[in-house]
Amino acid sequence: FQSHLPAPASVLPVCFSFSPTCVVDASGKVSCDQCQHGYTGTNCERCTSGFYGNPQVMGGACVSCECNGNVNVSEAGYCDTVTGECLRCLGNTAGKHCEVCRPGYYGDAVLAKDCKSEFFIP
Repeated sequence: FQSHLPAPASVLPVCFSFSPTCVVDASGKVSCDQCQHGYTGTNCERCTSGFYGNPQVMGGACVSCECNGNVNVSEAGYCDTVTGECLRCLGNTAGKHCEVCRPGYYGDAVLAKDCKSEFFIP
């Protein structure tokens, strides 16, 4: 038996206030079943892929990662879910937010997205 209830004040700390409803199973265990966008976990206590932060601390939240369009957003784990650092920069880009061309490349990583090799290879 499961009871689907609005998240009462007494379980909000368990659900970290990131789910409007919770499920109480027969044993009395509470879990959140409608985590807001960007949150995951039994109690919406972690950030999903593409988001970062620490929702387990007072005032903490999950914020969208900013990788300047230089990652494959459909690939899980493209940014660190705690720090927001971009981990899989594409197009010869680098930096915490894929905002610069990687060493040995030049160009504009953010707007033109045209990082080119400094070395001409015929």
